[in-house]
Amino acid sequence: MQRKTRKNFHGHKKARGLALLEILIAIGILGLIAAGVATLASRTFEKQDLKDIQTDMTDVSIALQQVYSRAAQYVDTSSLSVQEFADSKAIDPSVAINPLTNSAYLFSVAKVRATDTLDTGFVLGIDNANQTACNALITGPLLDDADYITVMDTGGSIADQTFDVAGTIDIKNTTDGINQDIYDPTIVLTLCPSATDQNLIVIGYK
Repeated sequence: MQRKTRKNFHGHKKARGLALLEILIAIGILGLIAAGVATLASRTFEKQDLKDIQTDMTDVSIALQQVYSRAAQYVDTSSLSVQEFADSKAIDPSVAINPLTNSAYLFSVAKVRATDTLDTGFVLGIDNANQTACNALITGPLLDDADYITVMDTGGSIADQTFDVAGTIDIKNTTDGINQDIYDPTIVLTLCPSATDQNLIVIGYK
């Protein structure tokens, strides 16, 4: 009777060990699933941010063109951002914020040609874009909507832009049209120079 009890006791210990191993395996599987879900969610949020930016650029540019429709030129602002227009209700505040930075999009007046005397254009800046987001934005719908697109390092000044002077890359300008490099997949990968969140996309409208 005593031997049988000991045998059963050892059997219970073995069962406990297997149960613990199964729990550890289950935790590992759940961790892998959670990591996959987090990655997928991150990509989904990034895609939504890019869509929001594209919509914002269209809405802001149309609103600013309407604001200045009766003037001969665009007028610079002291803050170099669209926040002043949002504060004055000239544009909807909901489209003034860059979802990548949670700060207002940059703004400056611009000359369409370097020889112009009046600022008949303006530029909007999207800063702190990583390389993937930057490439997606400059090859997406903005290419058709904008009159000028260039990319520079975040922290650079978007003031004094002219649409016929090359930046890091000019995709569109008033004299040469669309830069054909945009259709070369190998070059598109190099359009945004920074692999980190240091790309500043400058988009011009007139």
